[in-house]
Amino acid sequence: MKGQIVIEFIVAVIVLIAVVFYIINSVNSSFFSFSRDSRTSFLESKALQISDALVGRGGVWEQEVPKQPGIGEEWPVLNTTKMGYLEQYCSDDYAGLLGRLDLEGNRIRISAETVDGAGVLGCGPQVPSGALNVKTRRYALNETLDIIILDLYIW
Repeated sequence: MKGQIVIEFIVAVIVLIAVVFYIINSVNSSFFSFSRDSRTSFLESKALQISDALVGRGGVWEQEVPKQPGIGEEWPVLNTTKMGYLEQYCSDDYAGLLGRLDLEGNRIRISAETVDGAGVLGCGPQVPSGALNVKTRRYALNETLDIIILDLYIW
């Protein structure tokens, strides 16, 4: 029997390799799912934080430049002048806005419109198709008590 491989040994090695391969594959797929869920949770919390800061506070503005962006007057009223300033600042210095919102490495799209579809604010590029993104929607009023729908996308 010396120097011979027994059939049971070969079967045991094949079963061991199959089990190890199955475990590695399961861990890999679980890690990807966990990573995606973690990223989505991070983006959701950032979207809520930024939308609260924008809508709930007036921000700190020097002329038309935000030191701390905010478009609220007194909840639930939004200031249309500040929305115009934010839109202009966004088109002039989008990277600066990302920095002020602590979003380096991410992108943002802020849009606001009245209930009848009239655009009030448009800031940032469109969300690319297939990109992992989250959307937060807020409802508020402007100074003339029109209902404003504010959508915030982060990807």
